[in-house]
Amino acid sequence: MTASRSEAEKPDNRGLTQAMKPITIVRPLNVLLTFGSVLLGAYLASKHAEWNWLRALVAAGSASLILAAGNAFNDIIDIKSDRINHPDRPLVSGQVSRSGAWWLAVVCALVGLCLARLVSPLAFAVAVFVTLLLIAYSLFLQSVPLLGNLTVAVMAALTFPFGGIAVGSIRGTVYPALFALLFHLGREIVKDLEDRRGDTEVGINTLAVRFGVRFPRTVVSLVLAALIVMTFVPFFDGTYGLTYFLIALLGVDGLLAGMIWKLWTSDDPGSLRRVSLGLKAGMAVGLIAIVLG
Repeated sequence: MTASRSEAEKPDNRGLTQAMKPITIVRPLNVLLTFGSVLLGAYLASKHAEWNWLRALVAAGSASLILAAGNAFNDIIDIKSDRINHPDRPLVSGQVSRSGAWWLAVVCALVGLCLARLVSPLAFAVAVFVTLLLIAYSLFLQSVPLLGNLTVAVMAALTFPFGGIAVGSIRGTVYPALFALLFHLGREIVKDLEDRRGDTEVGINTLAVRFGVRFPRTVVSLVLAALIVMTFVPFFDGTYGLTYFLIALLGVDGLLAGMIWKLWTSDDPGSLRRVSLGLKAGMAVGLIAIVLG
């Protein structure tokens, strides 16, 4: 009786976990990183302009919603390859209907664009450009080797200047934008390696599908090596202080070196997934380094 009562008293989180699964269609962690990146861009730029917390928050919300829309739209377009590469995704597993995903994408995009218009005409123009780029990426750019990866990296890098636009200056956002560009470029190619089986079957002509495994590995290694070198520059030119340097050296550069090593020692989907997640963690640590430095 005691054992049964003990089991009954244990909180059952399975229902909550199941209820939360459909939300993964928008990639909540990526959305959160985008929100934080825009806020950080606004904060850094405010040293050269007037800080406006309301505009910064609205801009962060705008970028996050547009990204959520792009992720949902991408899942709609990639449903065939996701049946092979990511069978647990909400659209493939039936947790979200195709019509529901369409509604989510459209509503998030429209609200995101409206929020951008509240920030400024320039912010609205950038938001429209990124929305169109997200659509173009899902429809055809992702099948163009390297160009698709670069497209995602550019959109990620724009989050920092977008935050700067919200407060009236993009000064101070160049370094984080460059870091984001290299981080995302490397990570997108790793994701192509991870998804090469499904992409091959449905005819998505990524770098990994076109050239095999070795060449994309080399490109990722060069990109991440360039990123490691770049992390030293803002410290030595006096832009960021010692706290930044120590966190970047120990928390970011060490992790990047480990991910390069892991990339060359194993190419099974599970290992590549861990490399991808490791790079995402590196982005978060990099944001912390910049804030504290």
